[in-house]
Parts: sequence; C-alpha cells; structure tokens
Amino acid sequence: MNIKLDKSKDSLHKEEVVLSDDSRIISKTNLKGVITYVNDDFIQISGFSEKELLGKSHNIIRHSDIPKSIFENMWNHLHKRIPWRGVLKNKTKSGGFYWVDALISPTFDEKGNVLGYISVRKKPTERQINKAQRLYNRLSNGKKFTDFKLKYLHWIYRYSIQTRLIFLNIFFLTILTIISASSLVRFTQEYDFYQKKSFGSDYLIYFSDLTEKISTHRASSAILLSGDSNFKEKLIQSEKQIEETLNKISILQNETRNYFFDETAHQDISVDWFSLKNDKQKSLEANLTKHTNLITKYLYLSKYFADSTNLNKDSSSDTLYIELLTTRILPHLLESLGQLKLESAMAFSKSTLPISEKLKIKGIASSIDIYSEQISTGMEFAKKYSPDLDNKTIAQFDSLLLNTKKLSKSIDKNLSNSESSNFIPAFREMSNLTSNYIEFNNSLHLYLNKKLYEKMLTLKIKVYTIIFSYLLFILLIYLINFTIIKSIQDSIDNSMADSIDHFKKVLF
Repeated sequence: MNIKLDKSKDSLHKEEVVLSDDSRIISKTNLKGVITYVNDDFIQISGFSEKELLGKSHNIIRHSDIPKSIFENMWNHLHKRIPWRGVLKNKTKSGGFYWVDALISPTFDEKGNVLGYISVRKKPTERQINKAQRLYNRLSNGKKFTDFKLKYLHWIYRYSIQTRLIFLNIFFLTILTIISASSLVRFTQEYDFYQKKSFGSDYLIYFSDLTEKISTHRASSAILLSGDSNFKEKLIQSEKQIEETLNKISILQNETRNYFFDETAHQDISVDWFSLKNDKQKSLEANLTKHTNLITKYLYLSKYFADSTNLNKDSSSDTLYIELLTTRILPHLLESLGQLKLESAMAFSKSTLPISEKLKIKGIASSIDIYSEQISTGMEFAKKYSPDLDNKTIAQFDSLLLNTKKLSKSIDKNLSNSESSNFIPAFREMSNLTSNYIEFNNSLHLYLNKKLYEKMLTLKIKVYTIIFSYLLFILLIYLINFTIIKSIQDSIDNSMADSIDHFKKVLF
C-alpha cells in the first residue's frame, strides 16, 4: 500500500499537461476496449501518434494512481448500457499526466446492439480534481467504493418516537404536496389549453358564417349595382344576417375577454363593415374591393384565432386533422366559392364573356378543386385517427365532393359557351354547395368541441381525484399516527401499571 502511495507522490513531480477550456479529447473503442478512432486533441495531449494508439488497448493511457475499483465501476455501468462519467488521471507518452472530465457511452447499431464505446473528455475544474484525488486516496487505503457512513443520521435518535413520526409525516406530506401540486398545475394548464381550443372553435364557426354572408352580400351588391333592382330586398336581408353574426361575436368576445382577443382588430373590421354598408354612392369596382378587403381581414382574424386559441398546436391525432380542416382549408374554400359566385353573378348582365373573365373563372374553379382534394386527404386521415367521427358527417362530405366535381364540369361546359344565361344554374349550384360546405364545417366544429369537452371532463376528473386522494392520504396518516401513538402510550401505561403492582407486592 505504501508503494502505491509513493508512486502517487512521485508522479506529482512529473510534468502535468493542463487542458485548455476548449479541448475535447475523443476516442472510440470496440467491445474489448481496443482503440478504433482518436481525434487530434487526443494525439496532441497524450503525445502518442495515431499509429501508436489505433489497435491498442485504451489502457495505454491508464495512470497507475487510479485504483482498480474505479474501472470496475465504469465497466459495470457500460455492460449495463449505462453511460459513465467521472474524473480520470491519464498518463502521457513522456511519463507526464493530465486530468480529464470523462463521459463514456456505449454506441449502438440500428437494431440496438452495442457496437463499442465512445469517450469524450474535457478539462475538469480544480474542485473536481481535488474531489477525485481524495476519492483515489481513500480507495487506495482500502476503503470500499460504495462506503457510506451512517453516523450522519445519528442525530435523529436524539428525538422521541412521536417527534420522529412528525418528521416522517412532514417528509411524506411535503413530497405528496409537491407531486399533487405539480399535477394539479399541469392538469389545470391542460384544461385551460383545451378550453381555449373550444373557444377558438366557437369563434371560427361564427367567422366562417360571417365570411360566407359577406360573400353573398358582395354578389348581391354587384348584381344590384349592375342594374338589377330585384336583389335590393335580398341585400337588406343579407345585411341583417351579417349584423346578427357580428353581434354574436361581440357577445362571445365579452364572455371570453380574460382569455384572448384582439379587440382593436375586431373594432376596425366592424367599422369597415358599416362604412361599406352606408356607402350608397360606391362604384361597382370600389364595392367589390371593399368586400374583398373585408373578407381578407376576416380570414386573417380567423387565422389569428386559430393560432391564439391553441388550435393546430400540440394537437392529439384524434383532433389534429379536424382542426387543420376547419382552420386552414375550409375558410379558403368558402371564400373561393364566394369569389366564384361573384364572377358568375357578374356574368348575368353580359351577353358574352371576354377571354380574361373566362380565365379568371377557370382559375377560381381550379382553386376550389385543389381545396376539395386537400379536404379529401384530410378526411381520410380524420377517419383513420377519429374512428368515432359521425357517419352522417362522412356521408355529407362524400356528397360534397361529388357535387364539387359536378360544379367543376358544369363551369367547364358553360365556359365553352359564351351565353351568360348558362351561369344561372351554376350560380344556384354554387349557392347550394356553399351552404352545404358551411353545414359540413359546422359538423366538424361540433365534433371537435365534443372531443375537447371529453378531454376537459377527463382533466376535471383527474383534478378531483388528486384532491380527494390527497385529503384521504392526510386522513390515513392521521389515523395511522393516532393508532401508533396510542399503542405506544398504552404499552407505556401497561408497563407502568405492572411495575406499580409489582412494587406493591414487594412492599405489602
């Protein structure tokens, strides 16, 4: 043992190589510890050449000061596929030494089999080195690696059993309180998360309805301004419906004021609507521009609500595709249908359609086809991950997809003929299709709200269960403590009574 200590002392006089802060010594070995790779820092610091290192055992840099039990502990970790970290003293080729903070981990193939080991070493702190040196000295003096002194717990025996029970109860109650509180906070946050999703879904139903009504108002206004006074009554009715929906949004806004809402954006858009409604002298072009700008703002606000209410964020697979359909695709499809209705309505007053307008109608129809295909893809995933999706909703979409294709063919047929009157049946098809898509959109929102409500209900049950379990645990602790203390007290009383009886017999 003295020889080992002497060697350690002698080695302190040999040259120490101090690593720089950015040094990173990296090496790889096979399962037997034979070196298969070294980086430049390894070569520079150890003093060995790459040729001298490759194919050699990693023990080539093992310092004699390090006790055998350190490496036994390291290999126990690695054989269990557990990374090992520690401060090691390595030797250089010249006989010097250097300290490293080493992290050694197994490497695996694609099937999870261990291929070998990789070691990454960096400069340790002075505190780490001193601590490692003290450990090495202890191990060299015969101490066990897992040695632990229980004398640090002797203080607890100074207290009575009741006091020890109190300490134990405080310990367990503290742990239970921390776990329960963290769970309650997490479940409450999840509940708020899903509640915001539910509010967002409610908003988007109104915004979807609103954009469709404004699209209808846009088409009716265009026809009226083109000279057809028959649409005046329909325009007034459309304005009432728009303002009813705006009022519903305002009511919902007040109910959810503490959660979210960009009030300024909503007020600005309301102002734009009343400005559009009251501007009786507007030209056809100005009218269309104002309507389109208003719809664009509402589409932007729909996206704002989808983002700010957690829709499309951290969604589970059973609601993800429903959320994507209702927030990212359907609003734009409905606006495209609105644009198509507008262009078709404008075609009523024209005997022939110029090529530019035909191309415009064709482009809008193509965008509707693209959106319907995206919805079709989304519905395939929705049916896969949402098996409880209502069959009526699925059948509703199948019918919509069929009617969308029919509309596309009808438009292609009409575009091949310059007669503007051919667009009247197509206009009716568009109106019916728009109404059906809105109904489909609302069905998806209802399903989404149902799933969100189920998640919220589950979280509520979890919260109540935690609270109930926590209170029950406290009651059990109280009863157990009461029973233990009473049992101890009874034992003491019985012992004292026996002693008194014995004392009386001796005296009398």
